[in-house]
Amino acid sequence: MRDFPSPPANARTRTRAQQLHADLAGLVADGHIPADCRINENRLAAQLGASRTPLREALNRLAGEGLIRAIPGGFATLPDDPTAFTPLARIRQAIELVALDLTLHTAPPHQIAQFVAWLEHNDPCPADVRGDEAFHLRLCDLAQAPELTCRLRPLLLRLRPYRTAQGVTADQAHHRIALALARQDRAAARAFLTAHLAPAPLAEAATPD
Repeated sequence: MRDFPSPPANARTRTRAQQLHADLAGLVADGHIPADCRINENRLAAQLGASRTPLREALNRLAGEGLIRAIPGGFATLPDDPTAFTPLARIRQAIELVALDLTLHTAPPHQIAQFVAWLEHNDPCPADVRGDEAFHLRLCDLAQAPELTCRLRPLLLRLRPYRTAQGVTADQAHHRIALALARQDRAAARAFLTAHLAPAPLAEAATPD
């Protein structure tokens, strides 16, 4: 395994296991721990300055979220499998459409207005994977259904390597979705979100016979 970048400063406010979970999730998603690799817990603990108990708790949580896998006597990263991209992308799409419908039913207008203002001020670039993730997590948060966000976040991390390799198309989809929400235009918001999240085929994916 490689030497890892330092964790963000705001990680201090979390419990140690929560901090390790967030740090490790990012390291796995960004490819700092190679695919299909047994995780050396002793080395990882030394590199992260962590004791085994919170590290094991974080690894168990990552395995439960599907970001790594449990193997006899430990854990390993997932194999690089481009054929997993489309099913994961469709699950993500389904979660976000449910969140969108809940937002239209439950979010007060001032919260949607704040979301639109946040988008205008921050303008997360849709050509940047992390900016795109930030938009979609915040959009999901509007639904006020934490279980949806909890399911979306690991999906985005699992999709990140494929989406980074593929590239994210720069367009106005984020603004179209947000403005349709502000107008309470469900049909337009769903159409824009569906088109934006439609999984494009990966060049690496196997072609069916």
